[in-house]
Amino acid sequence: IVGGGIRSPQQAAERARWADAVVVGNFFEGEQNLALLGEFVDAVHSAR
Repeated sequence: IVGGGIRSPQQAAERARWADAVVVGNFFEGEQNLALLGEFVDAVHSAR
């Protein structure tokens, strides 16, 4: 499990290559960042 400081889909994908879980919480508290959720999901899924 890895988390903390992940602010882009690319960073999430890099960590997903070796981690079993990627925790991205605070980044999505803002309304404007919530729109990026799909990009994060796609990046993590494609990294595996």
